Amino acid sequence: MNKDQITSAIDDFQQDVDQLVEQALLTDNPDEMRDVIRRCALVLESNFIPQISAAMITVK
Repeated sequence: MNKDQITSAIDDFQQDVDQLVEQALLTDNPDEMRDVIRRCALVLESNFIPQISAAMITVK
């Protein structure tokens, strides 16, 4: 992964989180808000961290 790919991964993650936060702001239901937070964590764990980890290994 090069710098552009890392930047793209960060941008993708930010867009995913922004969409989830927008959904959370549309509800007053605490359970739905918790669900949005869980989905943010899932996006982080399943997409962003592996991409950045792969980039760090490639850079070494």
